[in-house]
Amino acid sequence: MTYASEADLLAADGMDDAVVTAEMRTAALEYADGLIDKYCGTSFVHKPFSVTLDGNGRIDITSGVLFPQTLTSVTVSGVAVADMSGWGLHEDGWIIRDTGAFTSVIVGRNVVIAGTAGVSVTPPDGIAWCALTIARQHILDQVSRIPDRALSVANEFGNIMLAQAGGFWRPTNLPDVNAVLNRHRHRPPGAR
Repeated sequence: MTYASEADLLAADGMDDAVVTAEMRTAALEYADGLIDKYCGTSFVHKPFSVTLDGNGRIDITSGVLFPQTLTSVTVSGVAVADMSGWGLHEDGWIIRDTGAFTSVIVGRNVVIAGTAGVSVTPPDGIAWCALTIARQHILDQVSRIPDRALSVANEFGNIMLAQAGGFWRPTNLPDVNAVLNRHRHRPPGAR
C-alpha cells in the first residue's frame, strides 16, 4: 500500500482479525488511496500513469496528470520516441519536447505517454492518517448493521444523527478527514 500499511490498519480500533480478513484490509486501503488521489487531483507518492491524448502539432502538450516526475515511454502516431532526456516536465502536467512535435491526426488519440507522477516520495502525515481513517471506516461500514444511507439511529442513548458524505467539499462522512483532504487538494489551472 502507498499511504498506510496493512499492519497499521490491523492495529486500529475495531479491526479484529477474527472478523476483518486480510482481503478486506487490502481492499479498504486500495479504496482509501483511490478516493484520496481522485479527490485531491494527484497522488502524494510517485505512482505509474499512462495517458492517451490527441496530438496538437506543437512541441508542448498537457498530460492532464499533475506532478509528472519521469517519462518511461512516449509514442506519437505509433512511433516510439527514443530520446526524452531533454524534455521538460512541469508540475501542472505540461510536457515540452526539445525537438519535434506532438503531431496531430484527424482521428486523434495518437499520443501515448507513460511515466510516474506524484507530489513526493513519501506521503505527508495528514494523508497517511486520512488513508488509515478512511480504510478503517470503509471496513466498519461493511460489517455494521446500520444501513449506509441512514441519517439517524435511535437507541437507548437517544436519537443519534449520522454524518453523510456528499457535496463538493465533502468526499467522506468524516469531517476531520475532509478538512485534511481539502488542505491538500491540487487542481490544474482552470479546474474546480
